[in-house]
Amino acid sequence: MCATTIEVGVPVSTLPPPSVEPRQPLTLRTGSATFLIALASLMMANLAPFVMTALAALGFDVLTSGNILTGALLASAAVGLGTARLAAGTLRRRLALAGLALATVAFGVWRSQVSPSRPSPSAPPRSPPPPRSPSPG
Repeated sequence: MCATTIEVGVPVSTLPPPSVEPRQPLTLRTGSATFLIALASLMMANLAPFVMTALAALGFDVLTSGNILTGALLASAAVGLGTARLAAGTLRRRLALAGLALATVAFGVWRSQVSPSRPSPSAPPRSPPPPRSPSPG
């Protein structure tokens, strides 16, 4: 019996059978990764009220705080989708280090701009609060 050849010259009988099942088998590695991704999503959903409260303490109203939080979540999703292929490859460690360095620099710049212990030069000096008067009673 003669093996039929494809245009590239590879005999059909030596080709691996096409994979019909697109899902990965559930192993400890794939199961724990799926669980941790779901857990991270739930953590952000539970942290949203605290983020909104922190933004309100910085002086943002509820609508602006919601817009900031939504924008941050959308940006996070876009960056995750944009870097997924790179993170799945051999450059995963470099991508993680670049993200960590970028976050460190961004937080450092933000911290130097909004330091509560060191008022900005244009801000008036803080005065102590007035003393409380005793309540009648």
